[in-house]
Amino acid sequence: LNLASKILASPMWVDIDRMEEKKREVLKALRMTYAGALLTGPFSVILGFENGIMGLGDRLKLRPLLVGKNENTVYMSSEESAIRKICPDLDSVYRPKGGEPAIALLDGNYV
Repeated sequence: LNLASKILASPMWVDIDRMEEKKREVLKALRMTYAGALLTGPFSVILGFENGIMGLGDRLKLRPLLVGKNENTVYMSSEESAIRKICPDLDSVYRPKGGEPAIALLDGNYV
């Protein structure tokens, strides 16, 4: 999932150029191979998969993504007010960096 997020919301070329060589080469190859899969513009998406969910916001943070946690439940939305409407008493609220995936697994782990 982390690799898929680097395809959908890849770091900017200037940021890739500053990375250590091995990571830089992997990200360059991914950007060139999957250029058509790069999401551009403002977005926040939440993807469901067999073992959980992944939230991903655009790399420039034009559209917010927030993650709220309460005990062993994880909420994701582009607006904190939407999360608080469902669960007013959150234990924590997290705002991932642009292009950083937020992954919550059904086994209770949060990546």
